[in-house]
Amino acid sequence: MKKAAISLIFSICLNPIHGWTQTNGQTAEIQISAQISSPSIRIGDTLAYTITLTWPGEQNRYLIEELAPPLLENLHLLGTKSELSLFQQIRTNYTRKKYELHLAADSIGPAKIGELTINYYDTKTDKSDSFVTPVYEVKVKATSVAGQRFLWFLLAVMILLGLGYVLRFYRRINRPAAETIPTKTLEQQALQKTFALQGQDPKDLLTGLKKILVEYLESKTGQNLTRKTTNEVLASLEGFENGKREILRQVLEECDRARFNPDLIGQNLAKATVGKFNKLLEPEGKELVE
Repeated sequence: MKKAAISLIFSICLNPIHGWTQTNGQTAEIQISAQISSPSIRIGDTLAYTITLTWPGEQNRYLIEELAPPLLENLHLLGTKSELSLFQQIRTNYTRKKYELHLAADSIGPAKIGELTINYYDTKTDKSDSFVTPVYEVKVKATSVAGQRFLWFLLAVMILLGLGYVLRFYRRINRPAAETIPTKTLEQQALQKTFALQGQDPKDLLTGLKKILVEYLESKTGQNLTRKTTNEVLASLEGFENGKREILRQVLEECDRARFNPDLIGQNLAKATVGKFNKLLEPEGKELVE
């Protein structure tokens, strides 16, 4: 079977072929179409190059040789896909063999898809022949403004995420171990609490001070002193020096006086009482006081 005896139809336009060639009674005819999805492509987009072979009859009538990629200029091949299907038209069975090549552009400017040779073998006539597709010229354009903005946005997001991970990693490796973090002493903790009482009225100031003082003594002695009287609290402080016990007695009495006779306690007296307790905590809490 010669090429002149074969109906060769190239569809260079963007739409696939719709006509069919009938058999002449002696040999079956094979038909071809070749098309590209668009005459132009933008950087980052994909161009589809489709080649379709169609013939009447069963699929094993023609054996198609595996395609070799065409010569590409300013384009590169991303991947290929082939598909074989059967369909019927006007009571005639047809076989369709479709090849699809996915291409991407390298740079802005002209591009070209070279000729593609398709070799086939007719099992009925025991003859072989080939088709040669035309050359396609493609124009490669720059990425659209919207696309560029989107790419820049993605780049900015990736940079921010990367910086976030780097910062998190840096903090993690520079985080001090738990045993290296200095723990505040009981005196420092008590001083920190008394500073938070500043600005309150005398009654609330001394009420809060007594609570802090009792908590401090409980932590210091390991005893439960919450519901103890002043004398009971003082009696339990055998380990304290006489001078410190005397200061504690004065502070506790002033706190009790504010509870039962708040009108007799002025702001200056309340501040002086807090000052006595703070002095008691020195020198352990001296750094915090300063």
